[in-house]
Amino acid sequence: MVNFDNVSLTFLFIFPINFLYYCCMKKLLHFIIFLILTSFSSKISAQHGDSYNFDIARELGHCYDTLTPIKGDPDFYYPLCSDSSVRVFFLEPNYYCVYTDALGWCGSCGCHLDIYKFEDSIYKDLGIYYCINLDMKQPINNYILISDLHKTSSCWTSYKGKYNIKNDWLNLFEIVDYNHEYFGSKSDFPIHNDTCKYVDSLWLFK
Repeated sequence: MVNFDNVSLTFLFIFPINFLYYCCMKKLLHFIIFLILTSFSSKISAQHGDSYNFDIARELGHCYDTLTPIKGDPDFYYPLCSDSSVRVFFLEPNYYCVYTDALGWCGSCGCHLDIYKFEDSIYKDLGIYYCINLDMKQPINNYILISDLHKTSSCWTSYKGKYNIKNDWLNLFEIVDYNHEYFGSKSDFPIHNDTCKYVDSLWLFK
């Protein structure tokens, strides 16, 4: 014969313990997952920050930690250093190129690149390279991959090249992609192909 009083007492004693154990283990598992994700996110952010050189962008006044209106144009703001719309590329031996992909720095032809030379403990402004496009997530190298587009009335030429610094300015030293498209009449294509200097990339090195 079953003693229901003992069964009830056993159930009342064991069930709360199992329930508390389940709740504790669930919270512990969530906490462990949170720690893993936080650690992974921190490592990614650190790597991202290192490659983007936000500290230099901040020092040069190309980004800020709080919303800061652009001087003379209060309706627009400098990029935040916490986002990825600014990247500073380092090129040997002592050059820094700041690319900003944001409203106020870009137009229909692309964005621009501010070039600095670090010398005598100061950043010397060498000038701005206008109307270019580049992938801000490209790997760190001793060159920058830059894309550009040249238009004429009969053809468009797009290309991507590797740039370093030579004589204090950007220097194209290798073409990695080149495309020339003709938009004129088919009958004129042979003449265009023989006379257009944009058919190949030699014009970029002259």
